[in-house]
Amino acid sequence: MVNTFARFYVDLRARDGRAALVDRLADHGLVTFDRIAGRNDALALMRSVATVVHHRDSDPDGVTVLTATEPPARVRSGFAGFSSRELVPHTEGSSLPGPPTLVMLLCAVPAREGGATEVIDGREVYDSLAAEAPEVLRELVTPRSALFGTGAGHLGSVFEPVGGGAACIRFRHDDLARFSPAVTAVLPHLLEVMHARTVRFTVGPGQGYILQNGRWLHGRTEFGGRRQMYRILGEPHPADRLGRSVGFGFMPTEFPCSSSISGPEASSREPEQHKHLHTGAAVSALVEQGGAPPRWGA
Repeated sequence: MVNTFARFYVDLRARDGRAALVDRLADHGLVTFDRIAGRNDALALMRSVATVVHHRDSDPDGVTVLTATEPPARVRSGFAGFSSRELVPHTEGSSLPGPPTLVMLLCAVPAREGGATEVIDGREVYDSLAAEAPEVLRELVTPRSALFGTGAGHLGSVFEPVGGGAACIRFRHDDLARFSPAVTAVLPHLLEVMHARTVRFTVGPGQGYILQNGRWLHGRTEFGGRRQMYRILGEPHPADRLGRSVGFGFMPTEFPCSSSISGPEASSREPEQHKHLHTGAAVSALVEQGGAPPRWGA
């Protein structure tokens, strides 16, 4: 994996910087930036494209300060972001019915060592599986095959339809995720595909990124030192304000039928830029597929 910060970079100081940021988010779902002085500038940037969404751990202004306050040997469930341990790429808010669409992370203090950002494009993972392992993908789109969070969390699937033929990825790989036996059996293959498509970059003070949370997973490597990051979540402003629609999820190549469920309970969070596209024939096939829900192991 090579450092790919420049691959997704947008110069916010340019005259068309904000428009370029919106275009990059709408088309690719990920943008990197620099020269953001601190949390106030980060908030201003997020507010220019989205309404800030509060998190369980955020301050009143919506900023969550991520630093290693959890003892490495005794990290509480759901608080790995506040440790120095590796954070496996995941969906932000995976246990919520509707995870936030945008996630911003800004570096305030870099790690002494390690702490590289790792991101995975869910669309690339989906398309790879569709082309090379459709039998694996069929399990990963099966409704009610993955439980994220506790008993009051979200019961869904790794890939879920979001309307208009689009899909989103919802994933985490820790003690807050449980999978059906069929998904557990194909999980090694999924992790292998994810690893092959992981891109990595480092960020220094004033550098950061914004990603579209229905398409990209994000995490970091283990680190040493007093690394401090600001996290801000947001819901994009409407298209008439941004000039483009920035929706939740991605448009896959196809949606294979599930052999083990009666049909998906599609989310109403249809990406606005996909509303004019009608590639949902395969999704309809998934709805029409008969069968019983998967049985869960103890």
